[in-house]
Amino acid sequence: MQTRKFVVNNVSQAIQVVKKEMGADAIILSMRTVRQPNGPFGTRQVLEVTASLDRPAANPEKSLHAAVDNNASPADEAREVELSLADVMREMGVLRRRLEIMEETLAENSLEQKLSQVATNIDELQHSMREVLLAQDRREQSDEMLYNGDLGRLVHDLRLSGVGDDLVRDLLKDTMQRLGKRSLSPDIYGVDYLAQSVMDHVRIAAPFKPGHEQQIHMIVGPTGVGKTTTIAKLAAQQVFGLGRSAAFLTVDTFRVGAIDQLRTYARILDVPLEVCLSDVEVVETVHRYADKDVLFIDTAGSSQKDAAMIGELAKVYRAGVPMNVHLIVSAATDSRNLHEIAERYGVMPLTSLIVSKLDEATRFGSVYNLMHDARLPYSCFTVGQNVPDDIEDATPERVADLLLSIAAK
Repeated sequence: MQTRKFVVNNVSQAIQVVKKEMGADAIILSMRTVRQPNGPFGTRQVLEVTASLDRPAANPEKSLHAAVDNNASPADEAREVELSLADVMREMGVLRRRLEIMEETLAENSLEQKLSQVATNIDELQHSMREVLLAQDRREQSDEMLYNGDLGRLVHDLRLSGVGDDLVRDLLKDTMQRLGKRSLSPDIYGVDYLAQSVMDHVRIAAPFKPGHEQQIHMIVGPTGVGKTTTIAKLAAQQVFGLGRSAAFLTVDTFRVGAIDQLRTYARILDVPLEVCLSDVEVVETVHRYADKDVLFIDTAGSSQKDAAMIGELAKVYRAGVPMNVHLIVSAATDSRNLHEIAERYGVMPLTSLIVSKLDEATRFGSVYNLMHDARLPYSCFTVGQNVPDDIEDATPERVADLLLSIAAK
């Protein structure tokens, strides 16, 4: 048996070096973190890898099976073992190729041998999947294990809030880099710098700020998220708060109650309301109210699966008048549905994200994930049913507090 040791920077490099120097049949026996002289800079942390080979490499498609040093702590294992689903997919590809070879040589092998080999391959795949799942679990736990006190609790809070694991790791990495540059202790300054990292990653837009030209805002989103009430709050800010002239348009002809509700708000705000039955009527109405500072277009709520309804809204957007399209979603919606909603309504260029029902949600992570993944900036949040009070401009500080509950602490 041929045994060799290599010094590398990380697990990924270890696999590449062992495969290059010893072939694809090599087996990684152990990995351990050691300190190595680093010239005038003292020492640096590296990975010492022990690998063996008991026969010449025969099949370059066979994957390496890594085993972590049993003496390593759970936190060390989480840092050293960087397995991912990509490893499982590669392993499945290798096994698929083995099965193809077995099928080609079926005439030469007995059925019993064939079944035995299949069972062996299944066992290997199950073992690989278990390794990946365990490594991922250790990696998630390590973030909280590595940091004590308030910083560790805030990392835990981010996960409980529903922030994606990749985003949590990115925020924590950014926090530690900032602390390291200033030689600051995570136990003392970690909370402040984590909050600052969250705020720096928040996207904010101010599309309702007065400009020199007329503004047209169309509010779209699924049923039941509070589009009509939100439009009334936004209009009240413009009319009462900024002294601007406004008008309501609605293309929601499916719900009589919605039109009546908007008519009530129009009467309170003393602004006109027009019901438009087509994209052509929208254009005509916009031209008729060219003297108004701002126009708000209310739309029918529809499921993200209703492609026909969303297509009709897209026709309004493409009717020929410049407008901002704002997607409104409920903070109580889970991440998967939020991403599907944004994808379907994304047939129109979306200007901003309005988050409603903050007062009803217990977790904010799902809409943070959406802001990041869809690259949609927040514009405002609604926190209740009261018109015009229960609406606020989105700010990075507010987002950080929603995720970390800093104000409460």
